[in-house]
Amino acid sequence: MKRILLLMLAISVMIACQKKSPVEPEENFEAATNFTLQDLNGNTQKLSDYQGKVVVLNFFATWCAPCQEEMPKLEANVWQAYQSKGVVVLGVNLKEDLGQVKLFAVNNGLSFPLAIDADGKVFIAYAGGDGVTNVPFNVIIDKNQKIRYEKSGYNENEVLALINTLL
Repeated sequence: MKRILLLMLAISVMIACQKKSPVEPEENFEAATNFTLQDLNGNTQKLSDYQGKVVVLNFFATWCAPCQEEMPKLEANVWQAYQSKGVVVLGVNLKEDLGQVKLFAVNNGLSFPLAIDADGKVFIAYAGGDGVTNVPFNVIIDKNQKIRYEKSGYNENEVLALINTLL
């Protein structure tokens, strides 16, 4: 009898180990708010144009020291590393002058698209508040336009781990 119980226990453990950990169903995530903004070249940037891609939205301001620190990391470790795998990084500037944002992009070697949220409505839709106290703010949107990550600041390990999961 002991052998049968041990065998059943061993089989149960093996089955439990083979099961994948449950993943939260996509329906439990909030749908991303669509928006249309102008980028630094005058082109339209619509979130809906990126359906089927993983999107990293980075809300920033040129005067923000943490933004200045994280933008080159987003360029090198997310945009350059994952662009060919279907990941888009879109920087969304909060209410600043076009020339100032262009200079910021050049000075920081940024090649991913940057758009200006002139009235701050897109920022409010995603981050709330006035932006002064919560930039930088990062949002990761999955291929089906569901918000999977929202956080003030930039935690590269979290961002890269989630991107790898969503690809």
